[in-house]
Amino acid sequence: MFAYRGKPCYLIATHVDTVPAWSHPYAFSPYKDNDKVWGRGAVDTKGQIAALLNAIETTATSCAIALFVDEEESALGSERFTPPFAFAGAIVLEPTSLTLAIAEAGNIELSLSIKGEAAHGAMPGRGKNAIDIFCDLYQRLKTCPCLQALHPLFKATGINVGKIKGGMDCQIVPATCEVEIDIPILPGVGLEEAWGEIKRVLQRFPLSWEIKSFDFPWEISPQERVVKHLAQCVVKEMPVRFSGMPAWTDAANLFQKGIPSVVFGAGDLALAHTSQECIHLNELVTLSEILKTFLEVENKSG
Repeated sequence: MFAYRGKPCYLIATHVDTVPAWSHPYAFSPYKDNDKVWGRGAVDTKGQIAALLNAIETTATSCAIALFVDEEESALGSERFTPPFAFAGAIVLEPTSLTLAIAEAGNIELSLSIKGEAAHGAMPGRGKNAIDIFCDLYQRLKTCPCLQALHPLFKATGINVGKIKGGMDCQIVPATCEVEIDIPILPGVGLEEAWGEIKRVLQRFPLSWEIKSFDFPWEISPQERVVKHLAQCVVKEMPVRFSGMPAWTDAANLFQKGIPSVVFGAGDLALAHTSQECIHLNELVTLSEILKTFLEVENKSG
């Protein structure tokens, strides 16, 4: 969905889809506990949408909003979005704990099928344990030079083994193992070069792979117009802090369309997708005030 009024020069965007319930106790029946609201999408990104709608309802200034679908899957919403006119920049609402994320990690997501050799579980030396093979592969992947890169805006990143399935019973050596892994690629690291390193490791092992996603990292200057504009509004409420977004967002597709974007929003990204997803209402109020100021300052600056 896209809507605008007046002659806005910036876009504010987010997504409307969420991941599945995944054992969230209040997934589809939000629960309020003091200053927190629990529910699937409370952080990612229904809370952001509520703050945005409140901001645009409490001011009559120019604005443009895009609510994308499919961000949690193939991102077809932002991929197929055609801006009706040029934007000087965009804010993409995602949980950043109200920091300005001016960089985003790329990623290589892989589905691996590892082949071992079955044997009686009492004689593991006669077989080739496919789970053991993956464990060896995992340790070697972590030593790839592309994964040793550091970036001042990113912390606590690394390979995530999201799913692993192998074996039938401890009385038989697993002959197969299926794994899904997500490998972050930080800004400053070439995605193609990183894939070359990773592929050379994969080729040493008895496996096949499928690339599920292959996304480039990006970074913009804190002096970019949209960043400076947002920082001027944030400082009215709190100190300005910069960060890196470790997860893929729709900002990547906007970036590819020539729209410099900053990722910004309320809540803790670490809680998104989990059974503990919740958000503080006071953060949403602060976010709404910042967005309202952003729109009003934009209107005054013409």
